[in-house]
Amino acid sequence: MPTLGRDEEVIQGAYGIDLSPRVERLRNYVLDDAKWADHYAPRAWLVAESMKQTEGQPPLLRQAAALAHVIRNYPVTIREGELILGYQQHESFRGIGWLEFDNLANGERREALRNHVQNLSIPEEWKEKVFDAIEYWREHPRVIPHFWPQTPDYISRDTRAGVYFGGGGSEGHTVPGYERVLRHGFHAILEQIDGEIAKLQPWKPEDQKRRLWLQSARLIAAAACELGTRYAEELRTLAARESDPLQSEEYRHLADICEKVPARGAETFHEAVQSLWFCHLIMGWEDGINANSFGRYDQYLYPYYRADRDTGRITEDEALEILEAFHLALYKSYDVQQATIGGQNPDGTDATNELTYLFLEAMWRVNLIRCLSVRVHRKTPRRLMESAFRLIRRGGGVPFFFNDEAIVPALVEKGIPLEDARQYAIIGCVEVTIPGKTNPHAVSHMMNVAKCLELALNDGKDLATGEQLGPQTGSLAEMPDIEALWNAYKLQLEHFARHAVELSNQGDLAQPFRFPLPYTSLLTDDCISRGKDMTDGGAHYHYHSTCAIGLPNVGDSLYAVDQLVFKEKSVSPDELLEALKANWEGEEREKLRQKVIHRLAKYGNGNGEVDRWVERAAHHYCDHMATYTTPHGGTYHAHLFSFVWHLDCGRVTNATPDGRKAHEPLAYSVSPQQGRDVEGLTALMRSLMALPHEHAAGSSSAIIEISPRLLDEVSLDKVLDVVQIAIEKGVGQMQFNVIDSATLRRAQENPEAYSHIAVRVSGFSMRFCLLDKTMQDHIIARTKHEEM
Repeated sequence: MPTLGRDEEVIQGAYGIDLSPRVERLRNYVLDDAKWADHYAPRAWLVAESMKQTEGQPPLLRQAAALAHVIRNYPVTIREGELILGYQQHESFRGIGWLEFDNLANGERREALRNHVQNLSIPEEWKEKVFDAIEYWREHPRVIPHFWPQTPDYISRDTRAGVYFGGGGSEGHTVPGYERVLRHGFHAILEQIDGEIAKLQPWKPEDQKRRLWLQSARLIAAAACELGTRYAEELRTLAARESDPLQSEEYRHLADICEKVPARGAETFHEAVQSLWFCHLIMGWEDGINANSFGRYDQYLYPYYRADRDTGRITEDEALEILEAFHLALYKSYDVQQATIGGQNPDGTDATNELTYLFLEAMWRVNLIRCLSVRVHRKTPRRLMESAFRLIRRGGGVPFFFNDEAIVPALVEKGIPLEDARQYAIIGCVEVTIPGKTNPHAVSHMMNVAKCLELALNDGKDLATGEQLGPQTGSLAEMPDIEALWNAYKLQLEHFARHAVELSNQGDLAQPFRFPLPYTSLLTDDCISRGKDMTDGGAHYHYHSTCAIGLPNVGDSLYAVDQLVFKEKSVSPDELLEALKANWEGEEREKLRQKVIHRLAKYGNGNGEVDRWVERAAHHYCDHMATYTTPHGGTYHAHLFSFVWHLDCGRVTNATPDGRKAHEPLAYSVSPQQGRDVEGLTALMRSLMALPHEHAAGSSSAIIEISPRLLDEVSLDKVLDVVQIAIEKGVGQMQFNVIDSATLRRAQENPEAYSHIAVRVSGFSMRFCLLDKTMQDHIIARTKHEEM
């Protein structure tokens, strides 16, 4: 094997990071996307080419043939120095990569796409091919069969009002079973498919359907066997032309790897990482990049690493350089291609290994935005926590922590066997799945629970428009005590939850007709043996996650109403309702609002009484959503997570009794309302500990903003102690932003000078300068804890 940076002079990277010259060059290359964006146009026309060739065939077969055509014809691009080969679709091609789903009957949309393509730095020949593809899809729009009535008017009304939204689809959010390709290769999968086809009795109607799916999946598996070979051929050509003997040797070595994987099982660490990357490229060609994620890669790559180290085939530095190259291949300015490290083994022992630390080291050295989750539990080594916080201290909000002490019991509660539950991994932002076994329907729909409380206060009517949106549960003036309001809130939420589940189940039923996922299904347990797509009930596990947005606002509001209206009786129900309808405007109403904000307790400060209201709202949500079932017999998993939709939901939610004005953002996930947690980090953690994370099988999410001073050498041990207690008490998920508001304000005023600053936005990190001003203001307003 050629030396991979072992004899190269180590140079100092752009951020004070020791990188080999090879990795430094690769890093500079990926940061200048103008140099590499032109690798990503081909999918647009390759799919159209295939569709022209398969007209008249079954839609599923045509889709599979199109993906096989992409795999066999996507241009092979290799740059000198690359260790992990193959390119993902560039972000600038999000608008044209999936033309088959665009509204190309719309002339303005077509013209906008044409203008967009015309401005891209790609060859004119490629532009003409994309233009031809646009015309093909204009003339042959994708027809989606429907077998239910149109969406009911009440669902259209509810979603327009912002009470809930979603659709129940499953594309773009999963963790495939990449491990089976690393172990056995696509040839083995092809043999498995052929074995299932041989068992079919095609005179049986159900076997005819299975045969069609298996034939479609076979097209993809056969093409996937050839992907590495295409790269190997190009590498051998480059090796023959290369005058530098060392570079020629490296090309031949890479050709040997690609000749083998992903067609056959990997034997070395480098082969395993390249096979993983090839598998992930195909995933992107089928389903887009978005949030499709890697799972527990420190676990399934570790046997290859350990074997190479034991035989002396590779050094730690060489392995680290391969991981650095892998992370550079993944780089995006916005990225939720998640990976998971740490956690537990199926038997409950700690799963941390040497590769766990190497992944963190690679992240540290490359210093680019990457999604990385660290699974933790009460016996997680202190050294791993220290290593993770070393990265966190630098800023950017990575990595973040998922707590086995909460998530494993939550999954078991939903019927997942303990051994599988301990294998969970993270999708995208903060979504939970069992890798290679599941159609998870992550963020299937989103419930604006703060809007439900608004309607509960006003007899089911919108406070601003008076429109009757929910059931008539009485107005605040008719309620004798806070429990009456609490019951009205539950009735409103349950009413809309039924509608939201109806919408999600409708989307679920449409999925196999609208957009099946035969490649992803190949890598998902039971799909091949059942001859069914994962979108059609083929997966071993099938569930939906349902997001609750605004729970802290509900808790703070219920506490405020209880204190002001029912206990102190300092405000009448009508006065409070009128203040909300008027958006707190007027001198006396503003005085009342300031009293609510500054005198009443708020969630996030360790006050048990107000925390209890947030806990009750969260517990009710978890329990109620568990009563619903999916079309394939699965369950609904509560997901205490808002992504960035707390801004959108805030825009459609009128003033709330917690002092929030109409249209202002709601609280992020289970974090306190911005600026309301003022008693320090320990108090915030006490509030988080009060919540029922162990019942939220979709996970919870909390962003914790702390000053860099809290992570200095003196304070870091204290922070780690607090985090350890939070883990033992079952706080489900924690993300840390380490930055001060003054720096962010300077970055807002002078983005070019601060273009390197990354922040945790919601379930993802992004450079601050790329966020819109609304989101920037929201992040600046979040409390930056400077005290324990």
